[in-house]
Amino acid sequence: MQQGFQEIQGVNMARVFISFLGTNDYVPCTYYREGFQSENVRFVQEATIRFSCSDWRSEDRILIFTTKDAYEKNWLDNGHQDHKTRESLSRTGLRGRLSGFMSCPVKRVDIPDGKSKAEIWQIFNIVFGSLKKDDEVIFDITHAFRSIPMLAIVILNYAKVLKNVMLKAIYYGAFEVLGNPFEAINLPIEKRKAPIHDLTAFNYLLDWTIAVDRFVEAGDASLINTLARGGLKQILAESKGKDRNAAAIRDIGQTLGSYCQAMTTCRAVEIHTIAEKLKSQMKQCENADLLPPFQPLFALLGENMASFKGDGLSDGIAAANWCLEHNLIQQGATILREVVITYLISFVKGDVKDSKERDVAAFAINIAFNDMICRESEKSEDDFPETTEAYLRICHRKPGLVKIWGPLAQLRNDLNHAGYVNHPKSSAAFAKQLPGLIHSLQDEIGHLNSIG
Repeated sequence: MQQGFQEIQGVNMARVFISFLGTNDYVPCTYYREGFQSENVRFVQEATIRFSCSDWRSEDRILIFTTKDAYEKNWLDNGHQDHKTRESLSRTGLRGRLSGFMSCPVKRVDIPDGKSKAEIWQIFNIVFGSLKKDDEVIFDITHAFRSIPMLAIVILNYAKVLKNVMLKAIYYGAFEVLGNPFEAINLPIEKRKAPIHDLTAFNYLLDWTIAVDRFVEAGDASLINTLARGGLKQILAESKGKDRNAAAIRDIGQTLGSYCQAMTTCRAVEIHTIAEKLKSQMKQCENADLLPPFQPLFALLGENMASFKGDGLSDGIAAANWCLEHNLIQQGATILREVVITYLISFVKGDVKDSKERDVAAFAINIAFNDMICRESEKSEDDFPETTEAYLRICHRKPGLVKIWGPLAQLRNDLNHAGYVNHPKSSAAFAKQLPGLIHSLQDEIGHLNSIG
């Protein structure tokens, strides 16, 4: 099936132009875009290759996929006939048009017609097999027939994962602006001008959709951060504030990366500050002149941060809940435990960042929980230091908080000690127990705040 196709060995990160050749008797016109025009050409591929591949080298390659019919009619010369006389029409095929002016190899690749599911899978395998690791692809979809454009986009995104292929550009020559072929051929040649549209933004939309979904569902901002550092011109509308808007989006990507790192490493001290910074940056981005389809994606990012209200304690609970929703169970339990301790310290107006103060608070609430379940302490209350007694008095007034502490501390210890504890839980038990503890603590803190 792949007559005419030869693999080029060796260099990684080669540039590849791919296009599908159709069977129509294409009408000559001038294709143009952004200061470029290619006059009196039948094949849009000639125009797109001239402006996008002019500096390509021997390790790069141009691949033109043809069916048997397209090969005979448009790859070779004189492939069309006069409808009345059946005589061959003088036409230079695409092979002839491309020969001689490129420094890189130009190869034709046979594909089936795609009239059955089996043939469509053949096309999939042929196109995917023609791509190499780290290829940078330019795709002209103008003459791709039937389901080929959709199939090719699927193939290229599949290759992004399996071969680290990068889709650099998608072009479409809008010949239809000239009307149907009969109308176009009756126009003077100087009036036959068709724009070449850059559709690459649609590929970036797909990338951003995947990246935002990965963050919302899995709590992973790495792809957003990567996208935010490059290719932003494809998602921004034309405006005088383009540089400012691009900087704002890059800032969001970087801060989202910091936010996820803070969550995965349980940096509870940082989470509140980072969340506030992120919300502020997203608010600034609301006025960014994004292309319309991208605006809902950034709005979804903002919604994902809405639970952070700017209060350290409530934001701690929001962080624990966020961890739970993104399957960071151990981090959620650890952060929630620290929220309890922080809350206790707030009653005595102590330093919540002082490790010794935190140890005392944890020690006191642990004693209070043991008393609650009728375990005898080795010491009487009079034996404790004054600071511990202060926390014990708070705990005795807040039995609901103490009641949460016991199972939360046990859950966290079980997780942090990898199950090497008495009566370890099954792996599935943590995700079932943690939501109830989060909700109970949220209710308890709200209740305690209301009574001072």
